[in-house]
Amino acid sequence: MRIIFIILAGILLLSSCETSVAQEKGYQLKIQIEGLNNDTVYLANYFGNKLYYADTAYAKGDLVVFEGDSLTGGKYAVILPGVKYFEIILAESFVSIKTNKDNFLEGMEIIDSKENKVFYDYVDYLTVRKKEIEPYELQLKEFEGTDEERKLIIEKLKEINNQVIEEQKRIVVDNEGLLVAKYINMGIKIDVPDSPKDENGVITDSLFQRRYYVNHYFDHFDFDDNRIVRDPIFYSKVNEYFTKVVYPVADSINFYGDKLIAKTNGTGDNFKFLAHYLISMYDNQKRMGLDAVFVHNVEKYYMDGQAFWLDSAGTAKLTEKAMTLKPILIGKKAPYLNLYDTTGTKRISLYNVKAEYTILYFWASDCGHCQKSTPKLLETYHNYRDKGVEVYAVGTELENDLWIKYIREHDFDFINVSDLYGVPDYFRTHYDIFATPKVFILDKDKVIIAKDLGVEQIDQFLDFELKKKGS
Repeated sequence: MRIIFIILAGILLLSSCETSVAQEKGYQLKIQIEGLNNDTVYLANYFGNKLYYADTAYAKGDLVVFEGDSLTGGKYAVILPGVKYFEIILAESFVSIKTNKDNFLEGMEIIDSKENKVFYDYVDYLTVRKKEIEPYELQLKEFEGTDEERKLIIEKLKEINNQVIEEQKRIVVDNEGLLVAKYINMGIKIDVPDSPKDENGVITDSLFQRRYYVNHYFDHFDFDDNRIVRDPIFYSKVNEYFTKVVYPVADSINFYGDKLIAKTNGTGDNFKFLAHYLISMYDNQKRMGLDAVFVHNVEKYYMDGQAFWLDSAGTAKLTEKAMTLKPILIGKKAPYLNLYDTTGTKRISLYNVKAEYTILYFWASDCGHCQKSTPKLLETYHNYRDKGVEVYAVGTELENDLWIKYIREHDFDFINVSDLYGVPDYFRTHYDIFATPKVFILDKDKVIIAKDLGVEQIDQFLDFELKKKGS
């Protein structure tokens, strides 16, 4: 297990809307650790898949006690010197356990805590089942037998896996209401019904199972309990949902993201985690078009003041970025440009360029990447200009002498424009130009249909578009 410490001051996810342990009577966690000797011990709590510092205690001999007025309920790590740690569930006002410094699991004895008794009985069970499957996994890894023998090994692994699932379900039912049961339940995949069939046994809806899985993926999550976010399984399942289950297009991600956040009623730690996940995951995304997810979520959950954990300065910073990106999202009409050609006397408007497709290219002659990519762009232009493709190349340098010289030396015969020295245009802000080269592809109406492509990807994109049109 990997531990991640995050300094509390200045972190985006700091303050919390907490479900606390023992609001009135306080809490006490008493741990006797054989082999401990007057050491400093730390307590850290999960938020998603990360651990945050929660408390410090100084052992007296082998006994360490954490106590206070209240503590957020959830899964915690007890961290010993040498960055060795074990996990516990804190959902009761008093917890007492014993263990061994050199072997936490084998030395674990739950003295007083129903939550942790269930938790460590479950951990012990998984340990036993893991040892059962290891020989079969090794056989598969080094397998040299027949297909039938391989099938038998796989069937045995499935059998053990099904037994584990049934045991998980039993624990959840027998321990309804316990936090540990909720954590275990989150890890159990939902059962997907068979697709509907007609009277002849033919499936009538081939997408039924996929739709069901997408819409019911979180059925085992109790979103009314804000402690569920304080186990790594919460992050794991959310991340799997948005990276492997939902189609990776902005409209789908925004639709299902909003549905998921609605389950939190826009309050508490579950809401905080999801709202933050959806902007951090899709900020500076490499996949084209997913910056629209960032913009959508900033507008919907941050700009209206719902992000209770973020101060005004933090909100303003996110708002500024989202509002910069919004006008240049795919599907938006490219912001107006009317810049000077290399003579510095004639303006050329982007909107006046007559072309089925316009490659809008921002570059600088002193940029190493641009020096490699711009000659490639010239090749693309020559290969596609007869198919209705034009290039509108914008120099981003503040002084144009070297830019003009470079253009003439390399015979860049597409449209070359820039602003004049001393009369800067606002295109750097409007198009979010902080690095070059930067590529947009526009349709005949100057609507953005692609962005942030590498020059080497332009040919493939144009071939795809032209094929769609039958060109």
